Amino acid sequence: MDEYALALLLAALGCWLIRQRCDILGVFLIILSLALYQAYFSTALVFCLLLVIRSVLESQTPRRILLEGVRYLFLLAFGFFLYSAAWSAACGLLGIEKARTAQTLLALPLSKLFPLLQDAYKNYAHTLPNGTGVLGQLYPTVVLLLFLSLVVWLVGWCRSQTLPWANKALLLLAAFLSPMAFNASYILFLRNTSELISFAVGLLFPCFLFCREHAANEFHPRLTLRLRAAIPVLLCLVIWQNVVFSNQAYIKKDMEKSASIAVVTRLIERIEQLDGYVPGETPVLLWGYINSNAYFEQRVRPRFEEISGVVGLGYTLSPSYCMGAYIQEYLNYPFVQASIDDLTPEQQKEAAAMPPFPHQGGVQMIGGCAVARLN
Repeated sequence: MDEYALALLLAALGCWLIRQRCDILGVFLIILSLALYQAYFSTALVFCLLLVIRSVLESQTPRRILLEGVRYLFLLAFGFFLYSAAWSAACGLLGIEKARTAQTLLALPLSKLFPLLQDAYKNYAHTLPNGTGVLGQLYPTVVLLLFLSLVVWLVGWCRSQTLPWANKALLLLAAFLSPMAFNASYILFLRNTSELISFAVGLLFPCFLFCREHAANEFHPRLTLRLRAAIPVLLCLVIWQNVVFSNQAYIKKDMEKSASIAVVTRLIERIEQLDGYVPGETPVLLWGYINSNAYFEQRVRPRFEEISGVVGLGYTLSPSYCMGAYIQEYLNYPFVQASIDDLTPEQQKEAAAMPPFPHQGGVQMIGGCAVARLN
């Protein structure tokens, strides 16, 4: 996970350098962040939006604010373009086929852009008020109260005597565009998003602290004072919800790891019991995916039903598409991994007729190759 944390740091530092007019170094850090983990590009968009809002509240001229916003967008887009060009060139030189390019914004016809933006707003509104977790239905209420505080904050600035009307209009425009920035991954990946890449969605909650510290004090001082007191309390409830969720996730992953070691150890033992099998010499074909095995995935783990729908937390066992690497690298067990192409068509038919492990006959020697049918 260190590289993910580094990617987030580089995205934030790149935006800060762009703010300080160190454009070349800032764009370079944005490119490095993209190279490590592309999902944090959406966080860079949010950071730049917050910088623009800050400039609006500082009563800078509209012309300067617009130029600043265009400059941020241009530099971020330029960094994304340079990263895409370098990635395409590297794939061409190394003979690697580019994957999932049809699932990004670059492949979207212009006529379908507006429906995508509409869906992004709807998806964002649906994602935030999640009624599961330790707070249950109280959590949507907490989110609603935070949004009401945001509305009061906007009304306060719109009625402020110190903020120019042009800045008020820009502030409302920024508030209107903010869901697209927070949910940028949904747009960039054409709705093919998940919790693994939607980190910018959670940046909304630190924004409430920003609102608390940049409130229009001349608007209803008593109400402003109450909001200043209420926002930290509501955010503490949000933190509590997420801390409990994180602990549940880590406990479940630890239980998955223990269960995986037990199952894979039994699988290795069955392979070693095959007549003619020589450890480290006989090729082993792992057919299928263990997480598609109905025997192991026939029920949701008890007491973790609420989080089972989260990406990465819906399985009983850890290794899904990388069983071979799991056995060789995690368990440090040496074996020669074979592929389906090492079997003749007749042998492939024989392997396809095998019952899945752990049933009898789920591990067999076929054509000098140890075949384990995982699902």
